Amino acid sequence: TTERLLVPTYPVALGCVATAAGLSRADAFTLEMYSTAACICGAALRLMRVDHIQTQKLLQQANTWSSKLFKACHDRPLADMRTSSPALDVEGMRHEQAFVRLFAN
Repeated sequence: TTERLLVPTYPVALGCVATAAGLSRADAFTLEMYSTAACICGAALRLMRVDHIQTQKLLQQANTWSSKLFKACHDRPLADMRTSSPALDVEGMRHEQAFVRLFAN
């Protein structure tokens, strides 16, 4: 028999840590959303599209959005879960084809 090595993704690892720490589902969701927003704001900051004050304002707003998002989706069935980010996908394709890029991938 072949054993499979299971490598957890960040959200899975975060969920395990949140559960071990006794966080509620709402708090774990907020933590994941804040982490994602901080990552995106960090990239925008490095690209000089925003300054530190704007970034902090965006992160404050992310907490409000996260709470609303959790209320809207926490009782939805697992079968409803899917990804949909066409704008992000299009921008990723543009980035890959760009002649000059800040980050090589």
